[in-house]
Amino acid sequence: MRNRYGRDNPAVSSDSLLDVLSNLVGVLIVLIVLVGLRIKATPAAVFLPMVRDEQQRKRLELRAQFTELQERKNRRDAQLGQISNELCQASEAAASYRARLAELQDRLPELDQYLQTIAVSLKQKDKQLAELQGRYAVLARSVDELSKERPPARPFAIRFPLSKPVNGRELHLELLDRRVAFIDLEALLCEAARVARGMTEELRWRSRLTAQTMPVGPFALEFTLLKEQPPFSEEALYGPGSFRARLVQWQIVPMQPLRGEPVSEAIEAGSRLEQVLHSHPPQRYTVTVWTYPDSFSAFRLLRDHLYERGYSVAARPLPFGIPIAGSIFGTRSFEQ
Repeated sequence: MRNRYGRDNPAVSSDSLLDVLSNLVGVLIVLIVLVGLRIKATPAAVFLPMVRDEQQRKRLELRAQFTELQERKNRRDAQLGQISNELCQASEAAASYRARLAELQDRLPELDQYLQTIAVSLKQKDKQLAELQGRYAVLARSVDELSKERPPARPFAIRFPLSKPVNGRELHLELLDRRVAFIDLEALLCEAARVARGMTEELRWRSRLTAQTMPVGPFALEFTLLKEQPPFSEEALYGPGSFRARLVQWQIVPMQPLRGEPVSEAIEAGSRLEQVLHSHPPQRYTVTVWTYPDSFSAFRLLRDHLYERGYSVAARPLPFGIPIAGSIFGTRSFEQ
């Protein structure tokens, strides 16, 4: 073949390339043999410490990683246990709230009927109020006429010269606007105990609860319960988590604006007060009269009547606006 210049191109020989490759392979074989002989001649004690150190380092690293993973697992287990306990407590509280809600829903018809009764009572009281306003106008004119003449002073008689604390049962009366009303505190406390039994689960998660009873007569009772830890003997008997509910204070809540009867009518035979006194004999009860400033003169009349019936009387004066209440931190009545 001719090139573009018209000169012949001689064939290239591959012998030179093969010689070069053979020489390189020979050199590599010689080097491998020399390295093998060198390694064979070197004692094993030189490499073993290096291998052991490497294995020890890897073993320590793996152990540290395992310890870290174990600690993380323990922390996760503790968190899962805490979350599980909280979920159990939340589910128990939710069940308690659902039961309480069901109970309240069951009582809704009763409350509706009670509200209807209150509405009817309010209409009646409005009529009575109109009548009383008319009587008040007449009495105001009479007072103006009588104020011109000062009545003779009435001596203040004391049954006993000394008073003593009341230790027995008490019959409570409210004296307001010269009207006396019976407070059935024993029945109200029984109603409070009934309400408190339905608050047990709610009190388990709270330290203090306040509730109000249904009315008994013209009054309801607002009371406060305090959760207390039982003694060790009771806790061992009833198990861990047990507690006691203690009544720490109560307050009388008036449910009717006009309640009771005038003192002048109450001391007459056949009155509502006389019926109450008939079921509460003086041998077992002391009469505690909660008196407001507008009824101090009426108190003297009521007190003398109670003395004639054989009762011991304890006076508890109150300013206007202060409700009738009691607590474990209060003072006891003193009878005379």
